[in-house]
Amino acid sequence: PTMTALNKALASDCDIQLNQRVQSLEFVAGQWQLLNDAGQSLGRYDFVISAIPLPQLALLCPEMVAADNALARVAMSGCFSLMLGCSTQQLPDFDFARVSGSPIGIISNNSSKPGREEAPSVVVHSTNHWAEQMNDQPLEDVEKYLIEELSRQTGINYQTPDYSTLHRWRYAFVNQAFGASYYRHETLPFAACGDWC
Repeated sequence: PTMTALNKALASDCDIQLNQRVQSLEFVAGQWQLLNDAGQSLGRYDFVISAIPLPQLALLCPEMVAADNALARVAMSGCFSLMLGCSTQQLPDFDFARVSGSPIGIISNNSSKPGREEAPSVVVHSTNHWAEQMNDQPLEDVEKYLIEELSRQTGINYQTPDYSTLHRWRYAFVNQAFGASYYRHETLPFAACGDWC
């Protein structure tokens, strides 16, 4: 019933540390040393597997990414994701729609997903091209425009939703993939995966 339900079930027996930003990653004396943004140790590890977008991995391990031509060619682009709570608004009479000729790329009746009937909502994803053009605009302006465009595309007035949440999803789409299902460093105990692969 939620986006994270599968991951939570798979990780139920794992030692998970949430809200820990890894600022640096160094291989010292046969182990990885991870430090947070305050310079505090997050522990030493025998093997690291990264599952973050490649542009974020490039910030964490710039030399490693730059040294591999296939990694260096990976390109990703963003989109805006808008969710509207709609207990008083009409919901679309479809589950999912791709939109052409609009800054909106996808409209989803989120309430039609299993286990989500109690919180009526609509999700909108902008096109990647439009998001790249609007990347520096204030989020309030982007949100207002997407709500107006959603209303225009569906013929339903969404100007006064119960709630509205806009997320700038910087690495939503893979323009140029790595070309393999995962990356494994030739000599270091390090691997990486993600939809960019």
